[in-house]
Amino acid sequence: MKNKNYIIELENIVDKGEASAIVLAVEVKDCVIIIDDLKARNLAERIGLNITDTLGIILKAKQKGLIASVKPMIFKLRKQILD
Repeated sequence: MKNKNYIIELENIVDKGEASAIVLAVEVKDCVIIIDDLKARNLAERIGLNITDTLGIILKAKQKGLIASVKPMIFKLRKQILD
């Protein structure tokens, strides 16, 4: 990553991992960044990045026939979060 100062600046707004991911997405043109944190999503949108979240990835996998059903994936994620 080239712009470490930008990461430090964004760390005042979002967590370090999200700041790094956002800066990397800025550096890598025409990519989609996967962010679940609302504050980081809002920041990425303001910067003009293409974003999705985990649910968006699951829905896309269903549309492409990579998974049979969305519901089991959501239950699995929910269980991991709550455990």
